[in-house]
Amino acid sequence: MKLFKKKEKVQELDENLKVKSKIAKSENTNNIRILYPAALIFCLIIGIVSTYDRNNQSATKYEQALSKARSCVEDGLIDKGLELYDEALQIENSAKINIERANVLLENDRSTEAINYIEEKRAADASEGSYYKFLFEEYINENKIEEFYLLYKKAERAGVIDEEIQALEESVAYDFYLGDNMYEDVGEFRGGYCAVSDGEHWGYVDYAGNEAIELIYQSAGAFQSEQASVQAEDGNWYYVDVDGVRVEKTTEADANSYVWSGVQVLQDADGYYLADSEGNPYEWTDKDSALPERFEDVAVDMYGMSLYNDRVFVKYDGVYHMVTSEGQIIDTKFEISDAKPFQDIDGLAAVCTGNDWGLMDKDGTLVVEQKYEDARSSCSGYAGVMTDEFWGFVNTSGEEVISPMFEDIRDMSPSTTGFVKVSGGWRTLSFYKVEVLGE
Repeated sequence: MKLFKKKEKVQELDENLKVKSKIAKSENTNNIRILYPAALIFCLIIGIVSTYDRNNQSATKYEQALSKARSCVEDGLIDKGLELYDEALQIENSAKINIERANVLLENDRSTEAINYIEEKRAADASEGSYYKFLFEEYINENKIEEFYLLYKKAERAGVIDEEIQALEESVAYDFYLGDNMYEDVGEFRGGYCAVSDGEHWGYVDYAGNEAIELIYQSAGAFQSEQASVQAEDGNWYYVDVDGVRVEKTTEADANSYVWSGVQVLQDADGYYLADSEGNPYEWTDKDSALPERFEDVAVDMYGMSLYNDRVFVKYDGVYHMVTSEGQIIDTKFEISDAKPFQDIDGLAAVCTGNDWGLMDKDGTLVVEQKYEDARSSCSGYAGVMTDEFWGFVNTSGEEVISPMFEDIRDMSPSTTGFVKVSGGWRTLSFYKVEVLGE
């Protein structure tokens, strides 16, 4: 019996110990759960402090390197300064500091290095507008306009064109270059080609100024319907196609007879008159037309074209009148003492009052003031004007786009390539903007 009770006490003791053990374990678990968040917070704080310390150290090194770089540059130690700039940029890359470094190169007559450096940075970060602005300004300063527009295309694709860049582009929009070839004489662009002469022979160039048909002819006319009249070395006249292949033989009279828009200008003992391709007098469809049968003169270009843009200038009673193809006289509200035919659909015609030339639209409104010594009708949006015996160009708003500097000029082609006379010879003039952007 006593033995049995003793066993019960032992068992009771064991049970008590197990309970106390469970309680202890539970308390330890609770303590750990309480301490774990605190430990995490502690570790996080340590990490933040360490990161801040490292960042602070990097910032300090960055500022120190940058300060030393600027000091070296001020002291004339340029290469050392550039090395320190590079150290700073390795710690923290910055478009502003990259441009500062490039300006150091510029200030020390190392523009090529500066441009190449920023071009590398731009290529690596094509969306950074400040790189483009730096390069645009330097291309303008060095008159590298073709490079300017090549970069402008990239800037358009990158979507970084802003008002400042747009203003830079506008400042060079009419910058031009002259072709390498020089000619003794030239015609006008017609049908995609222009007749040119080296002084001994004639041939043709295309809109780009490239020689398209060899200079082997004694004479060369304008292209019309993909054919042009030429005089060969044997003295005979032929029509050639755009490849320079002889299409058919012709006569001198036919070769030099041009019919434009179905109309040609002929002359008899009584004066000048318009005629169809067969030589029959032109019939004005306006039955009430007050036009005389013959005129004192009809304004024509170098190839005899008179009627274009549904307008023709005819002279009678001592002055020129602008007339429609039907025979209606347009009231210009001012007297025209001389005129040149239209060259563009809805373009402007050169007209003169007294000795002053300006530009007029097809409705008889003077668009460009009559203040020039001479002028040419607009072609492809530009008109030649003369001041102090030199020629330049204005646009159809009258804005001077190329100041007078040439001895003579021809009309602009549809691709805005034209011939200008410089130092006694003719060379092609082309706009960089059009050449690169095709605008």
